[in-house]
Amino acid sequence: VGLGQRLMRLQLRSIVDRLSLRARARSSDLRVPILDLLSGPLFRELQFERHRASLCKLPMLKDLLEAPDIQTLETLHSATRSLYQLVAATRDIIFLSGSRATSAYFKLGGTLAYYRDQGEEIVDDSCWVAEACLWTPWIHMGDFEAKSVSDLLCLDADSFCETLAKTWSTQLVASAYAVEFLDTCLVLLSCAHTFFLAFQGTGFVGRFAFAKPRFCVCTHGIFLALSIPKSIMA
Repeated sequence: VGLGQRLMRLQLRSIVDRLSLRARARSSDLRVPILDLLSGPLFRELQFERHRASLCKLPMLKDLLEAPDIQTLETLHSATRSLYQLVAATRDIIFLSGSRATSAYFKLGGTLAYYRDQGEEIVDDSCWVAEACLWTPWIHMGDFEAKSVSDLLCLDADSFCETLAKTWSTQLVASAYAVEFLDTCLVLLSCAHTFFLAFQGTGFVGRFAFAKPRFCVCTHGIFLALSIPKSIMA
């Protein structure tokens, strides 16, 4: 195959990718007019059920849903305001090493790759990428790239934490989980004899600095900021 034919194939593939990207973007932004007739609470409940399977890949939310009360359910439904969808074209960069993590990402479709010093890892839909930014300030220590046109569900960390902190029940569970999350990181780090940490169960690789969880623990009405080392995500 000549150089001209190879270039033509690359151009055709790029055009097909872009058309697919535009179609998916329009589809993800499509809002059925009848949904505008729903009340705010009902619409948020509908959005939550739409993304329930993905959200339950977050262990803390899965635990909350085992026996939720009305207040907890309403808070979780409100947390859907923190969700947004992203359509990435082939070779689009989702985030780069060294940038501040502001969202967690869940693969809905396509092919996504995570690059770190140890090499390339193809991302599946078993966990959220950069989940750690939901529980502590976080700096990416790897690159996240789309290898084909891909769909992602994104969860804004600041908005998500603000929503969980509005009610006592969800704030208490989130606080306990954040501390447990970082404690687990510290245990793994102490066993590794290195500043690099592989923690595949929650989908991250990290290096440690100093910070604290996003949530505080309340004891007898007094909020205490926990001084716990922070994990900096790869």
